[in-house]
Amino acid sequence: LAGGAAMGAVILTAYYWIGRFQSDGAAIFFENILETSFRVFFPYFFLWMFWLTFIGIPSWLLAHFTGLRTWGASLIVGFSIPFIIVFILNLKIGNEMRISIWTAIGHAALFALPGALAALTIWFIAYRRPTPC
Repeated sequence: LAGGAAMGAVILTAYYWIGRFQSDGAAIFFENILETSFRVFFPYFFLWMFWLTFIGIPSWLLAHFTGLRTWGASLIVGFSIPFIIVFILNLKIGNEMRISIWTAIGHAALFALPGALAALTIWFIAYRRPTPC
């Protein structure tokens, strides 16, 4: 669980870095990168822990007890949950801002990628069989 939350937080922190680099420029960005990284990483980490606990664990248990224990199933579960949540939020908020359906899909896919990688990380820790030496 912590490994998946860390993976998601690292990816969202990287998204934040990209935005800051584009808005602030290289000189300001590299002066504050370490301080900003810690200030951004930990809230993302705890946010991921919260969502993984209340949505991820029940989804993972459902997949586990129905026999969906492959890496592909974990990618689908990890991608679909954040995709659906962000897509619905974009449509709900987007009605007031008049965003297109394709913009909502793009935002949802962007935020679903960390979910898929976090799920793959959790699968790797929980299910991968170590190879004998």
